[in-house]
Amino acid sequence: MPNLIEELQAKQPRALARAISLAENDPIGSAELFSQLHPLQKSFKIGFTGPPGSGKSTLIRDLLVRACRQNLRVGVIAVDPSSPFSGGALLGDRLRMNLAGFDPEQVFIRSLSARGHLGGLSPGTILSLHLLEYYGFDWILLETVGVGQAEVDIMYLADLVSVI
Repeated sequence: MPNLIEELQAKQPRALARAISLAENDPIGSAELFSQLHPLQKSFKIGFTGPPGSGKSTLIRDLLVRACRQNLRVGVIAVDPSSPFSGGALLGDRLRMNLAGFDPEQVFIRSLSARGHLGGLSPGTILSLHLLEYYGFDWILLETVGVGQAEVDIMYLADLVSVI
């Protein structure tokens, strides 16, 4: 894994994707591996939560358009419901956001599976958030799986929370 750390330090997008996969699949084991990574700047983290179908993905897409016009680099973590077969994310958010036309140098989006975790976030979400911050995004947008009124774990991770 030292090679992965070197690739992350070189800001290679595929390394970021592999690191997030590792964080999602083994959040406890990978936390030690990534503990040596410290961000040079603090990213502004915006959380989005609310019931399914309320417009979270639509709002995020609109913010991505505005951020790109301002030449901001944005990382997005979209926590999706878990597949009953593989346990992975169903990837609905990325489809609804219609990301065609966004510059991959400016926008990075990753779907994570909720893995049955209550609160709207998966166990690997916190570490994935730190990896995006280390990578140097100006904004990090974090969308929870559709939740009700009691699942508000996102307020502990984000600088600003939008309840849709």
